[in-house]
Amino acid sequence: MGATKEGLRKFKLKTMKKTILLFVLPIISFCQYTTIPDQGFAEALQYYLGVELYETDGQFQVLNSDINGIESINIQASSWNISDLSGIEAFTSLETLTITNQSSLTSLDVSQNVFLDYLYCSDNNLTELNVSGNVFLEVLVT
Repeated sequence: MGATKEGLRKFKLKTMKKTILLFVLPIISFCQYTTIPDQGFAEALQYYLGVELYETDGQFQVLNSDINGIESINIQASSWNISDLSGIEAFTSLETLTITNQSSLTSLDVSQNVFLDYLYCSDNNLTELNVSGNVFLEVLVT
């Protein structure tokens, strides 16, 4: 009986997330581009997720319409040398984030990723982690 209640609870949460997204996405998509200042993060998004990068004045940008539906990001290779995840807040559908082995990463703010339910951010040099506002967060590994 407990397993059924847990499954129903998760189904309701997923349904609620998707309903909220229907109202939030059109508003957020109005701003066409998001700047990704860290070259390693930008290139990892392109490599792992096929996100097209646009370079303007030495900074990388991604189309919001390309990233709005992304629910999972998994970056584990240290070769990306990511030090800044600015721009992560624009991934409005993000539910799962795995970011490991980034020795230059000292700060992570996922407070704007309201649908995040799984965050695995170990083997970094984090001194600051902001998960405020992540009401769906069930798993946090640091």
